[in-house]
Amino acid sequence: MTRLTLYSLAIELTWACNLRCSHCYNPLHISKSLDSSTDRLLERIDKIFDAVQVGHITLTGGEPLSYPRLFEVLAALKRHGVPCQMISNGTLLDAAYAKRLVEAKLRGIQISLHGPDAQTHEDYTRTQGSFERAVAGVQAANQAGLHVTGCIVVTRRNAHWVGATLGLWQKLGVQRVALSRFSPSGLASQHVARLLPSIAELMTAFEQATPYARGGMRLFCTMPIPPCAMDTKLYAPIRFGSCAVGTTKQEFALSPGGALRFCTLHTQAIGGVEDILDVEDVSSLFHHEQVVTYREGAPSFCRGCYYERSCGGGCGAASMSVYGHREQPDPLLWQHVDDAFREGLDRQREGG
Repeated sequence: MTRLTLYSLAIELTWACNLRCSHCYNPLHISKSLDSSTDRLLERIDKIFDAVQVGHITLTGGEPLSYPRLFEVLAALKRHGVPCQMISNGTLLDAAYAKRLVEAKLRGIQISLHGPDAQTHEDYTRTQGSFERAVAGVQAANQAGLHVTGCIVVTRRNAHWVGATLGLWQKLGVQRVALSRFSPSGLASQHVARLLPSIAELMTAFEQATPYARGGMRLFCTMPIPPCAMDTKLYAPIRFGSCAVGTTKQEFALSPGGALRFCTLHTQAIGGVEDILDVEDVSSLFHHEQVVTYREGAPSFCRGCYYERSCGGGCGAASMSVYGHREQPDPLLWQHVDDAFREGLDRQREGG
């Protein structure tokens, strides 16, 4: 019998993080108290690989570099023969750490800089000194030969700084950057009014980014932008993605407590299973009815649209976090459609 093959799996090693980023979805980022043991994590990894094939792994968190038994996890993934990359804030990375990651066969690391200077970047991280440490982390990775992908979370507060921030990435020798437009999912939904960009602000960001893409930088937008909101073809060769949940390109997420989720931005445990060690056939969760039927749950506003199946109304996780359901499209789009929703955001902004 042919085993199910997954495109990708994100493993969240820990809830804990040394930063306090306002755009972060992670609802428990200040505490390790709900992390489970590494031994149980290794059991979960073995259970998954016994049941399915995985194209590649993304280690994330929280902050994965703060995980005390990181190299045991990397060794386990190496034994299973699966390529592995990491998403990090970069502030804990020094020359010795970067060298060990290279020796452990980590394929690459994604590090975020949300502005061209400390003031802009630390407006998001809410941690003094994090800009300087992140830049030092990028430099340490470069020197060790660890491939770096940059990331900019594009919000209404830094959209006009995207060009300058890409200029900084270029000076740091990084030629591949994710322009991850802000999605108000999880904890970040508390900051929807402050950070959600308008379509006009996103257009400004991509207009600034396009010359870098045409000059050879590999730029891609990881978060979906509904095609009815913006014609992304205008910004070629920047690559734009769509929500992958329910498709062959889906990246499932395994939480620190063992729950399997649709993706890192969703909070719901598939099948209501809080720890995959508690289910006999873990492969059943990867093709659970909730996954199979996810694409059929497009908002009523989107029904009949040419892009209904491919777009699905944008980021469903953001809709769930902001409205509590998926009956309305991504807040990125809805702010330009629904007067009451937009006015509510304006009142929040006026109130501080």
